[in-house]
Amino acid sequence: MKIIEALKAIKHLDRKIEKNLERIAAWCSYELDESNPEPPLYNTEDITKMRQQVSDWLIEKAKLRHLLHKTNIKTIVEFDGKTFNIDQLLIIKTMVLPSRLDMLKRLTRRNASSRRGSFALTEDKKVKIIMQYDPKEREKEIDSIDNMSVKISALLDTLTLNTELVE
Repeated sequence: MKIIEALKAIKHLDRKIEKNLERIAAWCSYELDESNPEPPLYNTEDITKMRQQVSDWLIEKAKLRHLLHKTNIKTIVEFDGKTFNIDQLLIIKTMVLPSRLDMLKRLTRRNASSRRGSFALTEDKKVKIIMQYDPKEREKEIDSIDNMSVKISALLDTLTLNTELVE
């Protein structure tokens, strides 16, 4: 089974689990009275079967997740002249690069005045803004991070389609 097939299977299991959970919640108890004399759509035995199905599907989903984690750790790939496993690339893509982008986006001119608080300028006062970073370098770094993110995404997409799960 390939990674993409496992991900699809997990998504399918999630839908089945959710559907059964909704049925269980709707039919696990009911009221009978003169205005509603009909028995419920599902009986006690049906509810018990649905609960067992949900438990079985959760175990199956956990097994698939475990195989995915194992595969992500054991599958070694070459990226940007270095060796990584899939898990490392996922962490770089989802945690490291977004954090670096956030840090770079905080390098702006408007932060200088906000730290000092608001103040009124008089005609005799002149303010000189000193930036402690190079805006051109900042933009280059942002572009570099965006490019790296795109490259990692492309590589991960290929790996997801072609990599077999590690047993």
